[in-house]
Formats: sequence, structure tokens, C-alpha cells
Amino acid sequence: MLDQRMTDVAERARYLDHWYACFVSARDSLMGCGAVDAVLMAEFEREFDQLRRADNAVFIYSNRQVRARNA
Repeated sequence: MLDQRMTDVAERARYLDHWYACFVSARDSLMGCGAVDAVLMAEFEREFDQLRRADNAVFIYSNRQVRARNA
């Protein structure tokens, strides 16, 4: 979680760089299957740039991996 308690500029940059790389690693695949388009990706880029510049930003990524099986 990133919030105002993470005051080290380099640490904030590393944290956001990590999540940015994770998100864009799926870009080609998602665009290839039509799940996102260039307009949505451009909006993502603008929003993420704003996140990087905002000292008071809060960024929480909650991930859950779920596995189901037929019993």
C-alpha cells in the first residue's frame, strides 16, 4: 500500500514502477484480444502519471488468487 506514510521519494518510485510494469506487461495481450483499446491505455498512462506526481496519493492493490474445482 502506498500512502502519505511512504515519504522516501526513491521508495515511492520503486513501488509505483513495480506496479506499472505489472499492469503494462499484459497490454499487448489485452489489446490483442480486444479487452482494452488504445484509448483506454492512453487514459491509464495519464492516470498513472498523475499518481506518480501526487504526494498525497493513496494506491492500494488487493490481489486474490482463487482456485475452484468441481467436487
